[in-house]
Amino acid sequence: MNKQKTKYHLRKRMFLNRFADMPAFVIGIVEDTRDVPDENENACKWGEMELTLADCHRRVAFSFDLSTSAKRANSLYQIRRIAAVINEFQGLWKLKQRRKAPGGR
Repeated sequence: MNKQKTKYHLRKRMFLNRFADMPAFVIGIVEDTRDVPDENENACKWGEMELTLADCHRRVAFSFDLSTSAKRANSLYQIRRIAAVINEFQGLWKLKQRRKAPGGR
């Protein structure tokens, strides 16, 4: 019996608060399908790729479809859009904090 262990590029959970009683978290999972032969198209299609975001009360999970070239392209588009909003949000947060700092506006 040859049981292969699933490999991951990323399999990470990170808590988003400094306080233990506030359980917000993010989980990123990206399965490594490099060892799946190209001829075995069905196995590669279903490689796990998921991003989960949670605050203290709600959870949302994004699963990204890898089943066809068009769906992989759309998944990448979705990931880039999410990252763009987060990066812009972070930049505006930093700007707002500088303005509140002593000597800021």
